[in-house]
Parts: sequence; structure tokens; C-alpha cells
Amino acid sequence: AVVVLGLGRWPSWQRGKDLALFAITLGVMWFALPRLGMIIFCRAYGANYLYGAVIQLWFLVVLRLRPHGEGSVAACVPYWLLGVFAGASNEHTGPTLVIFTLAYAAWRYRISEAMPKLALSGALGVVVGFAMIFFAPGQGERYEGLGTKVSLVGRLLQRGLNNHEIVQDYLIGAAPIVGLALVVLIAGARDPDKESLKDPLWRF
Repeated sequence: AVVVLGLGRWPSWQRGKDLALFAITLGVMWFALPRLGMIIFCRAYGANYLYGAVIQLWFLVVLRLRPHGEGSVAACVPYWLLGVFAGASNEHTGPTLVIFTLAYAAWRYRISEAMPKLALSGALGVVVGFAMIFFAPGQGERYEGLGTKVSLVGRLLQRGLNNHEIVQDYLIGAAPIVGLALVVLIAGARDPDKESLKDPLWRF
């Protein structure tokens, strides 16, 4: 899902550069998740973080491959349901996904002046899914009743909008992988064929 989001297309298993980028994407997890074994092999952490991330990433893949957001009812209804699952996957990433999907649908409508049915149905599904997990009865019992002490807006104001330390940690963790990705891109650009010239990643 991450490779498709980056390339904007399905990777080709017959192209060495696509395979290399796919391998690098798998390897980046070891830098981004220092406790990778716990996340993958512990059922509780895996269900809360790993499975939730997979659902949300594949939800975004649909918007990446169909950026115009056009869709029939037969396509919008299942995508709405997928949006419900994506929104209810994790309460930490839910607000960001809600804001992004709504903003994306509004942006597509603004530039095309046509209703982006697929994007809008997915956004509404995300809103419903996040509302389900946010207002769940057991939510107030988690983290020693943290949800009953401070509201979502209050928690955001406490932490502040300048969370540069989180971004800094990700940049430091991803630095080796970014270096490897540049090596792959430079090596692939030495002798490009006609197909690779069409690749937007190669042009970048």
C-alpha cells in the first residue's frame, strides 16, 4: 500500500527499481518502529496499530489510484463501508484521517466543480467510523480514564500545534532509508528505458 501511494500506480514485479523500492519500504519499518516485534506478534498491539494502519493505507490507495473521485453507487457504498472501518481503526489517527478526507473531497469539488462521489462517500464513512470509536462506552476506561479528564480539544491545546519533536524523530529514523532510496533512483536513472521515462518517480 505504501509503494502504491508513493508511485501512484501498481508496482511491476518485472522492474528491478520497483522491487528495490518495495524492499526499502519493508525495511523502513525497522527504523520507524523500534519495537517492531511487539507490534507484529502481540495480538493487542497488532490489532490496535498494525491492522488499523493497513486498513487506513489501503483506504487511501483507492483515492490515489482514482484521484478524480468518480464512482457509481455500487462503488461508493463499499468504499463508504471501508471508510467506516478505517475511521474506527485507531482513535489516535482518526482525527487526522477525518480532516484529510473531508479536505480532499472539498478540494476535488473545487478544482473540478463536480461532486467527487467516491471521495465524499469515503470521507463520510471515516466520520461515522471515528464517531463510533470515539463515543464507544469503554473509551472512558482506557488509559486510566484519560478520556474523561480532558476533552479532545483540550488535549490538543495542552500538547500544542508545534509538535516538531515527533517530526524530527521520524526524519532521523527515516534518514538511512531516504539515502538508500536516492541511491536506487540514481542507479535507475543511469540507463533509463522508455517505460521508466514515463515513471513520475524517475522524473523526480
